[in-house]
Amino acid sequence: MTQAPKQNAKNKALLLGAFLIALFVLFALLVLSEYEDVDVTAPPPVAKESLNVLFIDVGQGDSILLTFDSGQTMLIDAGPKSGSDAITRQLDLLGITKIDYLVATHPHADHIGGMQRIIENYEIGLIYMPDYKSASKTYSDFMKAAESRHISVTLAYAGLEFSFGPAACTIVSPPKEAEWDANNSSAVIFLDFGDTDFLFTGDMEALAERFVLEAGYTVDAEVLKAAHHGSKSSTSEAFLIGVSPEYVVISCGADNRYGHPHDDTLELLDRYGITSLRTDLLGNILFIADGQELVLTYGH
Repeated sequence: MTQAPKQNAKNKALLLGAFLIALFVLFALLVLSEYEDVDVTAPPPVAKESLNVLFIDVGQGDSILLTFDSGQTMLIDAGPKSGSDAITRQLDLLGITKIDYLVATHPHADHIGGMQRIIENYEIGLIYMPDYKSASKTYSDFMKAAESRHISVTLAYAGLEFSFGPAACTIVSPPKEAEWDANNSSAVIFLDFGDTDFLFTGDMEALAERFVLEAGYTVDAEVLKAAHHGSKSSTSEAFLIGVSPEYVVISCGADNRYGHPHDDTLELLDRYGITSLRTDLLGNILFIADGQELVLTYGH
């Protein structure tokens, strides 16, 4: 009889232990059911990669530097020769020694004036340019520099596609067999990066704009580089509606002799409620995109 209390205590301990085990199993099942789709063997998520698009203030001309966090670089145009210091300053500040893609939209001096210096001082992967030649010394110096360093040149024409980091690029103008003037022969690049798109237009004018719209290329973009420095011969109303941008960047020099940007263009942008950004007023203009969001800064 003296053993009964000990036996009862032992039974109670066993029951309590069984209850605690059951409670733990139930809790574990609830936790697992909450996260049943989680793969514990999967690698941690990769941080979003950012695309920086810098419109460099080169005075009366164009130069746009595109960089990804992972190191890919593209330079679209190299401004007039007088603006080359501004370009190299940005490249050196960012520690850039190689430009994967160098784009000469067309052979006017305000777009290729700094090309010779860029080619001679940085490693160049590939040059994109339209099949349009010029008799100017600026163009000749540019081509001689490319030849002396054995840089591959790819002709830019509508329909040509290439990858730039995680972004997809499509050249939407000029058509391959077109015999247009230099401005309309500009290599026009549509860059698609997630939910953010850019359209870089060189100096294309109404003729090329009509071609792009009629050819049915996708050009709907958040950021449009105004062609020909905001001239009234470019950025037609139909083209602006087709692109439907939130921002239009106008690269031009302060008090330039051409009167760029023209009042007609500024009034059109204002009528459609589009934010215009000018390098002559703001200096360098920088967009940072992560494929979803777009951040704007300027004056760097």
